[in-house]
Amino acid sequence: MGKLGIKSVTCLVVFFLFAVWFPTVALAGTSVTPGNLRLGDRGPDVTLLQTKLKVAGFYQGEKVSGYFGLNTLFAVSKFEKANRLRVDGIVDAEEWIALQKLTAIPADKLKKMVLGYYTVDYTGDKLSYNSLDKYSSYIDTVATFSFKVNRDGSLTGEVPQDALKLAKERSVETLLLVHNIGQPIDSDAAHYALSVAENRSRLEANIMSKVKANGYNGVNIDIEALPPGDRQYYNIFLKELGDQLHKENLLLTVSIPAKTFDSTNDSWSGAYSYKDIGQLVDQAMIMTYDEHWFGGSPGPIASVPWINKVMDYAVEVMPREKIFLGVAAYGYDWSSQGTRAVRWNQVNDLVKNSGNVIWDNTNSVPCVIYYKNGVRHELWFENNYSLRFKLETVKSYNVSGIAIWRLGFEDDSFWKMVNDEFRQAD
Repeated sequence: MGKLGIKSVTCLVVFFLFAVWFPTVALAGTSVTPGNLRLGDRGPDVTLLQTKLKVAGFYQGEKVSGYFGLNTLFAVSKFEKANRLRVDGIVDAEEWIALQKLTAIPADKLKKMVLGYYTVDYTGDKLSYNSLDKYSSYIDTVATFSFKVNRDGSLTGEVPQDALKLAKERSVETLLLVHNIGQPIDSDAAHYALSVAENRSRLEANIMSKVKANGYNGVNIDIEALPPGDRQYYNIFLKELGDQLHKENLLLTVSIPAKTFDSTNDSWSGAYSYKDIGQLVDQAMIMTYDEHWFGGSPGPIASVPWINKVMDYAVEVMPREKIFLGVAAYGYDWSSQGTRAVRWNQVNDLVKNSGNVIWDNTNSVPCVIYYKNGVRHELWFENNYSLRFKLETVKSYNVSGIAIWRLGFEDDSFWKMVNDEFRQAD
C-alpha cells in the first residue's frame, strides 16, 4: 500500500477510535440487500461481506464476526487494489458487484441439493404434506420419518403413501427414514439391534423389504444417542446395509450429530466416526441444530461460528460432495415456565406483539426478549438473515446442500431465500 493508502488508513483508524456506530436491531423478514459499509459498521451485511471476502481469498485466518474492524478494512483494501477499484476501504455498489462476480459459482455447479424431512406427528397432521405439495419444485429429496427400530431388529411404523405418491408425481426422490426417536430417544433398542448379529441381520432385511416394497430410492438412518462403545457396530451395520442397497442401485444416507472434533467417549456423538461414515455412505446429513436445546440455557439454535467449526472438521475427513448442512426451521422460546418450540411460520405473529428483534452480530442469528403475564421470555429463532448466512456457508464450503428439519415448519420466505441463493446465479 502506498503513502496515500497509509494516510487513508490512519484517518479511518482515528474515526474508528472516536466515532464507531453500533446498529444492533434488525426486524424479522426485512430486506437483505447489502448496503454501503465502512469501518465501524456491524450487522448481517458485514457478516455477508466477510464471508464473500473469505470465499474470494482476501479475508484469511480471521473470524467472521459481523463487525467491520481493521482486519476487514485491510481485506477490503486488498480486494479493491486487486480489482482496480478506488482504494478507500468503503464498500459500495462497485465493490458488491465485483464481489458477486468474483464469488459466483459457474451455472452448471450452482445448484445445491435440498432434502426435506417429512413427518406425521399425529393423525391428520398435514403440515409436511402441504409443504411438499406447495414447494416441491425446490425439493430434490424427501425423507419420510417412517419406522422406529426395535431391539430385536423389527420395525414399527407405517409408510405415508400419500407423500410417496405426491413425491413420485413431482419427480422428488424418496428416502425411507429409520430412527430410534421416542420419549426419550431409545439408545437401548439401537444398541441391541446393532450389536447382536442376528438382530442386525433382521433389521437390514426388514429395511430392504420396506424400501423395495414401497419403491423408495434409498434409506436414511437416523439412529441417535447410540452408546459410544457401539461405534464399530454402527459401522458394520452401515457396511452391510450399504452393500445390499448398492446392489439394487439404492442410496444409503445417514443423519448424524454435529461435532467439531472426534471424541470417542462423547455420550452424544462418540459412536459416529465422520471419517468412517464418509467412506460408507452416499450422503451424510449433519444435524447442525440445537446448539442450544430446549432442556438447556437460552442461545442460538445454530450460530454461524459454531456451524463453521463443524464444517471445518467435516470437510477435513469426509468428501464434500456427500455432506449436507442441517437447517432448522424452528426456534425455542425459553422462560421460567418451561421451553417450547416455535415454528419458522409462527415467529412473525409472535414478534409483532413482542417488540423489536435483536440481531446477534457475533452469531448471525436473531432473538427477541419479551414479557407475557409478567414472565420473561427469550426467543431464539431463524429468519431470512440467518438462513442466508447458512446457505452462504454451504456454498463457501462447497458441500452438497441442505437438509431441512422439518417440512411444514417454514413458509414462503424460507423458500424464496433458498431460491435466491441456490437456484439463481450470484
